[in-house]
Amino acid sequence: MAEIGLNIEKSPVPLIWLDTSILLEITKTQLGEITSGKEKERAQYLYDAIKIKTQEKKLICPSADQLEEVEIGERLEEEFKSVQGSLSLGIKIKHRAGIEDDLIGSFMKAYINSEKEIRLSYRDVFDRDPIEELEDSLKMPFIVDVDWPRPKEILEKEKSNKKIIPRRWEELRCEKVKAGIKFEEEREKEFEAYLGTLLKLCHRAMVSMLNEDFNIFNLAYAQKLIDYKIVWDRCGGQPPGLKGLSQFFSSDCFRKIPTIEIACNLRARIATWSQSIKPGDYMDIEQVSAVLPFFNLVITDKAMKHCLNLLKYPEKFNCTVLSIKDFNEIKSFIDSL
Repeated sequence: MAEIGLNIEKSPVPLIWLDTSILLEITKTQLGEITSGKEKERAQYLYDAIKIKTQEKKLICPSADQLEEVEIGERLEEEFKSVQGSLSLGIKIKHRAGIEDDLIGSFMKAYINSEKEIRLSYRDVFDRDPIEELEDSLKMPFIVDVDWPRPKEILEKEKSNKKIIPRRWEELRCEKVKAGIKFEEEREKEFEAYLGTLLKLCHRAMVSMLNEDFNIFNLAYAQKLIDYKIVWDRCGGQPPGLKGLSQFFSSDCFRKIPTIEIACNLRARIATWSQSIKPGDYMDIEQVSAVLPFFNLVITDKAMKHCLNLLKYPEKFNCTVLSIKDFNEIKSFIDSL
């Protein structure tokens, strides 16, 4: 099919996303653990300014998946939730996995129907229109913030992954750099690996069930593949089944899915440059990939900002990306609202 166009509607009330480390800095400041210096000044400004601008209906700072990283750390979880609730007024985006699934379904239908353009909206990453939700929240005398605790099995698995994945990523990065693998080559591997990874995990799920060794993680990925196949077949995708799905996942249309494109390019970039991989990079990539195309301001760390600028994503998705060290620019952005 011909190259497909992409049009993303941004919110008329700016949406802001804060990296987990920044929200933790704000939390520690509110608790009195950070009492002086630039960290306190930045954190206190963000806390006060975001609350004021939200009350004035000039800014929305929704909760995303930042709490997952705090749960793994097993410290300040309740305090973090309280601060995040104060800033978001209980407004949340969908989980990043749900955002990606919805986008894959939309692009799959567009691919099947040979559409020339896909129109997305900031509303696509929310269950409710956040502007309407803000209006309702401001009328409430208290914040309603429902958060279901995650199963212990999932938390234990993620704690293990937090130790294993960064170490393995760093080992692979060193191997790739030594072998002279370039960014473009690694990017191709990242795109190609998506369906293959789902198939491998689906196979593992089947084997584990046959051996009566139930694994909730493998089963979740197996269900994801089944759901994609259902959408493909119901929308009349040809050829039907996995053969047709394979063609879609190899297409340029698949590569234009914002969350997929950003994540694959970011992973390829950090896997082939000289800078060491940090423990939080894996989660940062997943979260930034989900929010950047739809938000107006993303505040992250210096390395992630540099990487996103190298890939020209702030311009492509009309999103201001700043590091917490860009305090004057952050202040200028928020104060001008």
